Amino acid sequence: MAAIAKTLSDEQVITLFAQIEKENREEIEKRQDYLSLSEKEKKQKRKAQLLESVEEQIGRLTDTQEQIIATYSEQYLSTRDEWINYRETMTNAARRIIATRHINKDFEQQLITLIQNPDTYRSPMYINARAHNAEVMAAMVSELATTLSDEQKHVFIGNIEDVIED
Repeated sequence: MAAIAKTLSDEQVITLFAQIEKENREEIEKRQDYLSLSEKEKKQKRKAQLLESVEEQIGRLTDTQEQIIATYSEQYLSTRDEWINYRETMTNAARRIIATRHINKDFEQQLITLIQNPDTYRSPMYINARAHNAEVMAAMVSELATTLSDEQKHVFIGNIEDVIED
């Protein structure tokens, strides 16, 4: 990827970063919409998103599974602001590196280092929240696993096989 990035024209670089900036603005707008919600609405939205995500992976949920998800959804920490800051920081770092692609003999290594070390660009708060959320997710998945029907197991395995094939 770094070797390909070195061959990008100025126009391609401008187009790439214009698209990233557009996506960043859209994320900020979504965040502003989210911030306008009450705490109760935010919790309901988080729960609904989690329910939908799990249902996509295992199929129709039972009442017990919905309750498990509802309980764990309360424990999640919002990372949206920190994610947006991280994304902007990474974009700016990539822009600085790519701007030197024709004159910097270390260009490829610097771009590889950027890509391979994302935590360098994440705030400590973001890193901690991601770790917390990963622990919450692991606990929820562990508890959900004990409630899966044979049909849900079949759907889940099918989804895993689809990912492996891709």
